[in-house]
Amino acid sequence: MKIHSAHSANAIYRNQNTQQQKPPQGEQTGKKDSVEISAAAKQLQQSESIDPARREKVDQLKAQIENGTYEVRPEETAKKMQNYWNNQ
Repeated sequence: MKIHSAHSANAIYRNQNTQQQKPPQGEQTGKKDSVEISAAAKQLQQSESIDPARREKVDQLKAQIENGTYEVRPEETAKKMQNYWNNQ
């Protein structure tokens, strides 16, 4: 008597399990997405009073990045990071 491998039986069993776990298309699963925004985030959203000089600098940086003319100065960045971590 020759017994064939159980591989095909396992594949059928796995296929049945995945079909049973999936909800039918078009039916809702009862789960809903939700988002909670903290009071601090709401306050930040409402405060649009950003310093005009800072706004101008941010706009300039955005334009440089979009144009591909923004240069990263690694030495300056490293010094600022080091100063930040040393002062903490």
